[in-house]
Amino acid sequence: MNEFVYVISLIGQSVFHNWCIQYVIKHIDDLDKVRTKIKENYGIEFEEHSSQFYDSWWNFDNITDDRDIHLIVERVDVID
Repeated sequence: MNEFVYVISLIGQSVFHNWCIQYVIKHIDDLDKVRTKIKENYGIEFEEHSSQFYDSWWNFDNITDDRDIHLIVERVDVID
C-alpha cells in the first residue's frame, strides 16, 4: 500500500516568489483546519469546492478579494 500526504500551497502573482508551501496533511479531512489557519494568518478565504481538478491536485480560488492567490492541494507519494 502506497503512503501519501497532501501538500498545501499558496500560488499566484500576489504570493512571494509566486509559490509558497504552507502545510502538509495526512488526511484530506484536515483541509478545513488548514483553511482556518490561512484565514487567521493571512486573512484570505478560498472557495469551498475546487475550481479545477487535475490528476493529483486541486485548485481553490481566492474569494476574499481580487488578488491573484490560489490554494493548491497536491497529493504526493511518500517514499520510505
